Amino acid sequence: MKGIIRLEKKDYLGHLNQLLPFCLVTTARGGSEFLQSLLDNHPQVCTFNTNFRFFNEYLPASKTWDSDKTDLSDFIDEFIGVEIHRFKTHYFKTERQDQLGPNCNQSINIDTNAYRTYFMSIIDDNKITKKSLFLSIYGAYHMSLGYDILKTKVLFHHAHILQEADIYFNEFPQSKLILTTRDPRAAFVSSINHSSSKDGWFDNYKHVNDSLKNLVLERELFEKLGKDAIIIRLEDTRERTILKSLAAQIHIDYKDSMKVSTWGGLEWWGDRSSPNKLDPRVSKPNTNSWRNKLAKRDKYILETVLCNLLIKYQYPCSRKTWIDRALVRILLFIPLKYEMRHFRLNMILKKLKIRSGREIMNIISIPYYYLKVRQTLFLYLKFQNKQIWDKWPGDLLKTSNL
Repeated sequence: MKGIIRLEKKDYLGHLNQLLPFCLVTTARGGSEFLQSLLDNHPQVCTFNTNFRFFNEYLPASKTWDSDKTDLSDFIDEFIGVEIHRFKTHYFKTERQDQLGPNCNQSINIDTNAYRTYFMSIIDDNKITKKSLFLSIYGAYHMSLGYDILKTKVLFHHAHILQEADIYFNEFPQSKLILTTRDPRAAFVSSINHSSSKDGWFDNYKHVNDSLKNLVLERELFEKLGKDAIIIRLEDTRERTILKSLAAQIHIDYKDSMKVSTWGGLEWWGDRSSPNKLDPRVSKPNTNSWRNKLAKRDKYILETVLCNLLIKYQYPCSRKTWIDRALVRILLFIPLKYEMRHFRLNMILKKLKIRSGREIMNIISIPYYYLKVRQTLFLYLKFQNKQIWDKWPGDLLKTSNL
């Protein structure tokens, strides 16, 4: 960590209130953590450690939050305790933040007493609101890493999901949405592989449907928040010209630190769901070989129901005719490759052998999720037929000539 900054009596909260607010969300396996990690070490960006659902999840669960009657001392003590893994990241094993640095043997180690002092100095005698608490939390984190909070230009909140972003926009109505995404076919494969690499909790038919649903954002909320959203493809985030364009879009200076994935200024090698460590400086992202992993029929179905969205995001896709859409209406009733394994007798017997209520429910729910997958795919086909994908919110971030 950088040296502790000597505090002076200044209107830190007033400065934080003037920052340009941005909000990051993502589609399935869209690389939002990776994008945030490229901004982590930028002195003009005030952010927090990875995605954080402060408004949607943390505050409703807080025992000390009591509107303007909140005891600040108790609140910040509770916050540090609940979120200790973000300050002492040797506890943040799922994100592999216990293995940061060039030799994978470092972690963030913030002095929580100093963080508490920064928090109390920022909020000072200001009115206690959700917004003032949020800004004080972010500002104190930035200062704890040794940065000058008064040199920041941007407030960057990684909401991850639209439900959190919606509440954030209520507090910061001038905010702009940033969406990270990736080729939906690669995202689908990555989401399934991600589930199988865990302890089995997500290895079920429901997750197949969730993986398909999360290829795009919920339409109603996305249209509400994302009219002028900045769309960033994961496949482009290593490109220097794209990073320069992003810096220009969010009104910060481009810095070479944006070419290196870090947390707390320490090199990050990807979370533990990745089968291999990801080099913080590698120029090309892993495409996960989705072309070889999806069945030919599945590729045809996904390309047909998502055709105009793929074209909008400039992913390879041949134009589809009414004949393709008519044929897909029939093919949709055949389970996808990743569905078929849940119908196999050996898979069912394996789950029965475990004798857990959860696995029994997974078996019983197979017909239900077979229908849910059909519902999701037919919805995408409807969007394709009615040209809704053409009007999907947001604009793809293009390369900069700077």
